[in-house]
Amino acid sequence: MTLRYFVFLWLFCCSAYICADDASSELPVLRVGLPPFAPFAYPNENTDRGVVVDIFKLLEEELQVNFKIVYYPYPRVVESMKRGDLDLAIIFKNESLKPYVTYVGEISKSNVLVIPARGFKLRTYDDLYALSSIAVLRRANFEPRFDADTKINKFTVVNYESGFRMLKAKRVDAVIGSQSGLEEALHNLEFDPKALGESFVLNKKEWWLHLSNKSAYQALIPDLKKAVEKVYREDLVWELFTSEKEAGVHLPALESPSQ
Repeated sequence: MTLRYFVFLWLFCCSAYICADDASSELPVLRVGLPPFAPFAYPNENTDRGVVVDIFKLLEEELQVNFKIVYYPYPRVVESMKRGDLDLAIIFKNESLKPYVTYVGEISKSNVLVIPARGFKLRTYDDLYALSSIAVLRRANFEPRFDADTKINKFTVVNYESGFRMLKAKRVDAVIGSQSGLEEALHNLEFDPKALGESFVLNKKEWWLHLSNKSAYQALIPDLKKAVEKVYREDLVWELFTSEKEAGVHLPALESPSQ
């Protein structure tokens, strides 16, 4: 009798596991775009860690959906959202996508920093005009005045590490970007902090969940909005970044109150 009981229990557990797995496989699968650079994702490590990866996990817990992360360079994420090749993206709110997406909700905010080479002092926006050029992520939006300012020479790059390589080679005088992204790039490059001037906080930019207007999942907008409201914290991106570093990778070196 005891043997029969354990056999029954084992079969029941197996059946429950299979049913749960089948239920999960039947959930909608949304393609989400993510630029493949740290600290937002670490695709080269064959792992699912990263600041934005973790945010998608938080959203997934609030929704009856599965997310399939697709790693594309930032410009391709933007173009894929226009075409509907991607359903979702969490990026700085991008005004160039306004005709093509629904801005579902704000996820977090980040400090946008301009980090110059040593010898430059940036105290106000007008000081940026003294720079010969600034490395900027292609297709990225950082601050309305800066984005539209044609008097500033902008050298487009695919990621922040490329920007700092250009700075080291003296091809640009500064790099602009989110604090956590810049911090991670400096760490990965083992960049000498003595070669840098004091960072200038240009503004605080919002991370938004973008849904392509060509996505087949428009009916999920109300649920997506509720999920975003539940996970939102102003400094969520910076908190996830620093918590990972405090767990043993490295601690932030840039002086600023929050990302």
